[in-house]
Amino acid sequence: MIKKFDPFTGSFYNSEDYEYSGGYAEEIYNGMIDVYNSLGVDLDSLATSNPPQPNPLTSDVIHDENPDITYMLIVRASWQPYSIFLGVLGLNQPKEGQLAFTENYEPNYLNALMINNPEVLVRAVILYIRQENDLDVLTEFFDNAIPDGGVD
Repeated sequence: MIKKFDPFTGSFYNSEDYEYSGGYAEEIYNGMIDVYNSLGVDLDSLATSNPPQPNPLTSDVIHDENPDITYMLIVRASWQPYSIFLGVLGLNQPKEGQLAFTENYEPNYLNALMINNPEVLVRAVILYIRQENDLDVLTEFFDNAIPDGGVD
């Protein structure tokens, strides 16, 4: 996966150096899995629904689980790769009656969407590359697209 589109690592602090494993963020996001499970939410089923459905967790539910995550998701909502991906899916707008939609940026939900909608992820990456003219992302995109062994 393109680092800038990885819901758990490269994008959180806008740094490729961010270490997710074993950190505070990992603890918080692993805790969110328990919230989904306790509410009976199957992320894979949700991610494959047609049309795509917004995250059923509300900002209030997320905040009640851990207030720190609210700030983390607000920061994530300003991150262009996520915004583009959710925009292609039609999920970067508030639900009716809400001012915010930060729950759609929760990484477990984003990860399920990206895994279950690879063609949308590819379109989002291409849109991002066009918009940012980011040659590093373009190189990584094609490096990952060519199987080991290269082209004959």
